[in-house]
Amino acid sequence: MFFKKVAAAAAAVCLFAGTAVSAYAETLRIGSETVYPPFEFLNSETGKYDGFDIDLINAMAKKAGFQPKIISMGLDGLIPAIRSGSIDVAVSALTITKERAARVDFPKPYYKSGLSIMTHAKYADKVKSAKDLEGKVLCAEIGSSGALYMSKIRGTKLKIFNSAAEAFLEINNGGCYAMVNDKPVNDYFLTQKAGQ
Repeated sequence: MFFKKVAAAAAAVCLFAGTAVSAYAETLRIGSETVYPPFEFLNSETGKYDGFDIDLINAMAKKAGFQPKIISMGLDGLIPAIRSGSIDVAVSALTITKERAARVDFPKPYYKSGLSIMTHAKYADKVKSAKDLEGKVLCAEIGSSGALYMSKIRGTKLKIFNSAAEAFLEINNGGCYAMVNDKPVNDYFLTQKAGQ
């Protein structure tokens, strides 16, 4: 079966050099939240999707002989899209939870990012741990592990956004105190801001 080939390729992609995709290859519809660098994003220079997860799915496609078709969607739409059959698989920085695993199949985790706190520079000296976020208005990306984590911090109010980029903008504009998010994404955002 085709999906068994994909799973086998996922296991083998780090071990073997890829082979060329055959002239006739099945197309795999891949849902991805494509505004979450460095995992997935639209490269403005090439006009193509790029990032860690995109590199991974492209390597799998090469090994298994399928054509990836990336379909951009919000993080909260990935699991419903898989369940409805509008996409075949999802590749995104999607945390595996017990609730999600009861609805769709996940591979073994291939990346552990951890969470970190992003805040405005004027609050940087005041934010050392999650305890410092208690009772504050916080930004959250809908469906993210950071949103789940922040919902458990005492006395917080969450402002929910469709993407991390929107939440970062709100922090920059002073609309919320901070955001808990995947560390590599926070780090990437900071390197981009430093380069401006």
